[in-house]
Amino acid sequence: MKKYLYIILCIACVTAACSKNEDKKNAQVKTLGATGVTNVEAACWGKITEQGTAGISEYGIEVIFPEGAKMLKYTTSKADSFAVQLNGLIEGNQYVYRAYAVENGSAVTRYGGYESFTTLVPAEFYISFTNIADREADVEFIGADLLR
Repeated sequence: MKKYLYIILCIACVTAACSKNEDKKNAQVKTLGATGVTNVEAACWGKITEQGTAGISEYGIEVIFPEGAKMLKYTTSKADSFAVQLNGLIEGNQYVYRAYAVENGSAVTRYGGYESFTTLVPAEFYISFTNIADREADVEFIGADLLR
């Protein structure tokens, strides 16, 4: 009888241990778009979609710069989203980034999908005034087709 009771107790413990692992949820993040993109700055956005069982100790945006990838902690948050403000970017460069979250008490980092943006290149144009008369002039915009 003791033998059967021991076997039943072992099976119950194994079942309970397995069910605890099945209930564990991983943290999840989603990479959102970039806003405020100029020739030298942008804000890259992400969103925590699942805190996970352990919770999150750190989150932000990983940006791939020409010299390599860099994980940047969030600098702005709004509602359920967060962002990293990037400054000093290079005109006309494409930047790739993704959201990240580090789970509490572990070295596990969860990532969102990759997104990208390209910094702007300032348009060059010239204004030519001709036939200047009293309150009148002919105005010509040279290179104006570059303006968007």
